[in-house]
Amino acid sequence: MDALIKNFFDKKVGDFLQVDHGNLHVDPASGQLLLRKASIKSQVFDGLHLPVALRGGFIDEMSFNLELDVFNSGGTAKVTISNVFFVFGPHTTDWSWEHVKQCKTRLVDLIMKILELKPKKKPKKKKAQSEGSSWAADMQTKVMQDILKKVAEMIEVNIANIHFRFEDAVTQSVPYACGFKIGYAVVTSNEDNSRQRTTGTWRYAVEQLADPLFCQTIVARRMSVYYDIDKGERHFAGRPVSGEEVFKHFRRLNLRETFSACVVEKLLELYPPEHKRRTHLQATNFRERLDFHQYVVFPAGLSAHVTANRTNEATKLQKAPLKDADVLVYSLDVAIDSEQLRSINSLLSHVKNFMLKEIGR
Repeated sequence: MDALIKNFFDKKVGDFLQVDHGNLHVDPASGQLLLRKASIKSQVFDGLHLPVALRGGFIDEMSFNLELDVFNSGGTAKVTISNVFFVFGPHTTDWSWEHVKQCKTRLVDLIMKILELKPKKKPKKKKAQSEGSSWAADMQTKVMQDILKKVAEMIEVNIANIHFRFEDAVTQSVPYACGFKIGYAVVTSNEDNSRQRTTGTWRYAVEQLADPLFCQTIVARRMSVYYDIDKGERHFAGRPVSGEEVFKHFRRLNLRETFSACVVEKLLELYPPEHKRRTHLQATNFRERLDFHQYVVFPAGLSAHVTANRTNEATKLQKAPLKDADVLVYSLDVAIDSEQLRSINSLLSHVKNFMLKEIGR
């Protein structure tokens, strides 16, 4: 069974992902799907006529576990995604006719491969509108909403360690690297609506017209954005790299960042702002001396409650919202210096000049 599924997988996405035998497991009888240690084939994305190039990527684990009696016993369908790393870099070209043609050909070939994955849609037959067809459409909408409600109530998503990184030591005189990270995120359904911060009604509305379809809670921790200047010794993706190499370097970066983050948190806990020894730590570069990255958005967390209403007359007339969300962000600290601004402007200029040269050809 696994061999057949592996052949089907290679036929569909084998041009983009490298998965060794035994790292793809599908068991329809138990409702399990497991993908482990999948490497992005970086050579497929190398030399594309785009301002940014994908240097490498790695997916450590992606799984889906559906309990057989989930619709009867109120079980859960668990989705787990962990250790997903992607590294990008700038695409450089001499703008010669041959090189641009080669890069554009590779880009068109990649787009065609992606379009082949999309199933062909059958043309829909036009039907005359009537009262019966309108009633059938309403019933179909109700059935689809009931299915969506059941799926939303049973699904549970766990995400850990997502990291997107861009490295550049070519287009600017000073090397830099920027990235976005999510340490942990979980999405769960909430059957007890009284514990929700959302009600499904407009704020200060007199009429209570909410008809909740489902309620969910989203919690995320250690989300951050960094922009490191003059840290070229940490770069590893000046060329396309394998998935294993991506995983090895990202794991090293994460371990060092976690250690630095623990040191910072412990020091801030031991020496709060009112502590007399805190004055020795006061400086404009206090966090820069201890943090592993030069953060633009320092590690923060959020808690979100979402209530989705059914599609009915109230939502169609906007007397009630389709979705009601309440988001709390904990300790959102943002900082940016002049060198980071200069580098960001240079990056935007690189992308803009690439597009202008392409238009002018």
